[in-house]
Amino acid sequence: MPPKRARGLKAAASSKKQKTEESPAPVVDQDIPIEQTGDDEQTVMLSKEVAEDDEQGQLAVLFETAIEKLRGTDPATALPLLYGTIHECDRMLRAAYSDESNPTPLPADFHRIYASALLELSALIDEQDEENGEAAYVEAAIERADMGLEVEGREEGEERGLKYVRGRGWLRKAQILWSKAEEEPDVNALTQIIETGMKDLDAVDLTALEKEEKQIFVALDTVREFVEITSEGREKLEWVEKKWTEILEAQQENASAHHGYGAVQLTIVGSILEKIEDELDQDDEDEDEDDDEEDEENQGEDYIKARNVLQKAVDSFTKALELTRARKESIGELLQLIAEAKMSYSEVTVGEKQERLYQEAIESLREAREEAGGVLPEKFQEILDGEEEEGEDEEE
Repeated sequence: MPPKRARGLKAAASSKKQKTEESPAPVVDQDIPIEQTGDDEQTVMLSKEVAEDDEQGQLAVLFETAIEKLRGTDPATALPLLYGTIHECDRMLRAAYSDESNPTPLPADFHRIYASALLELSALIDEQDEENGEAAYVEAAIERADMGLEVEGREEGEERGLKYVRGRGWLRKAQILWSKAEEEPDVNALTQIIETGMKDLDAVDLTALEKEEKQIFVALDTVREFVEITSEGREKLEWVEKKWTEILEAQQENASAHHGYGAVQLTIVGSILEKIEDELDQDDEDEDEDDDEEDEENQGEDYIKARNVLQKAVDSFTKALELTRARKESIGELLQLIAEAKMSYSEVTVGEKQERLYQEAIESLREAREEAGGVLPEKFQEILDGEEEEGEDEEE
């Protein structure tokens, strides 16, 4: 049976939710061949033909090929290509500065490619390597993007590309700092980093980057998660919500955007649910309530707000689930989010609707458990255990 009051699961007040990360490819040896010739030499089959004397063009196609692999069905093969991109960038840098008194200027797009390769590689490397680990690569990516933005005569498109990489880099840096901090992180410092990343992304038309669906999700959801964890800067949620709304207006079949929009709604509703629970606690001190006489019309403005926001969350997660199923990708996290949204929704309504929402949430959790091979986060597993124990008692 569902609880009669707004207790238990609360979106923002609950423990830190699992975060969807960029799907890292398995770490593979750098020397794994992409294509083998008869002489066992390593060669890379690029996606386009480029003139032999066009070094910048060759570099661009090499990186483009790496990204196609990384975003495609065989991301493990992208790692050698990313290393190759960085190796080629280093070689071109050495050549450009061979005469330090008269260095050859490198184009802004060179720096964009270099920064992008470093940022993409940061998610794939061995996290145990502290000296050359993820944080070091992210920092190097930000610095390289800075250099690109100092190139005179850069084109508008090049500037947007550099700010897209740098903005993602700043947000990833913030996420690393708070997730790996041994002590309470400096919220003011994190806020500055987050806002710097947001400013960079404001200069980019995210709606035009359809192939960057999951990377944009990670960036925007970092801002949402920061607010959820710290309860700082609620206006940042409006920024994230606006970005997802713009993307969905242009890309209605973007599963990550539906997922992200729903996640923002769950974070927004958290403070409303906290207020409702505080009011209920106060009511308990004043008088005993007859919950059976409640109906939605008498529940007040906060309940109406909560239901409206939670309906948006349910609708968004449901659409994301539909699109993700069609892609034959993992749906476990979305099922858990749907369950959380519906369970919270059941807590702010009454009667048959409350019972229906609660039972639908339980069914989503059962499917999520099956998807996860029988393993769920503790807060969800306890709910299912309680349901199953209650069912056994009724049978007896």
